[in-house]
Amino acid sequence: MKKSVNIVIAAVLIVALIAAGVTYLIYQTRDDELLIGEERAQEIALKDAQLAESQVSGLDTGIHYRGGQWYYRVKFKTIALSYEYEIEAYSGAVLDRSMK
Repeated sequence: MKKSVNIVIAAVLIVALIAAGVTYLIYQTRDDELLIGEERAQEIALKDAQLAESQVSGLDTGIHYRGGQWYYRVKFKTIALSYEYEIEAYSGAVLDRSMK
């Protein structure tokens, strides 16, 4: 019984180390000097939504990685709707937008 617990603990530690290594390698693919930046991503999303920053609340932006691509997720709200944008982190292209 104790031996199987030790094996499980060792397996969990190995998986955690592998996950940490993969995450590190993914973040090494990002060239921060070429990123458009959070502020520019916000400007692009607000312009696309035809809104000014003063018209929204809860403006939140973060960088994410999926499918070999870095993008900014920009979220904000108006009185009537919630917006979520995905802005390509290097070109500033709008990858996805949703309004609820």
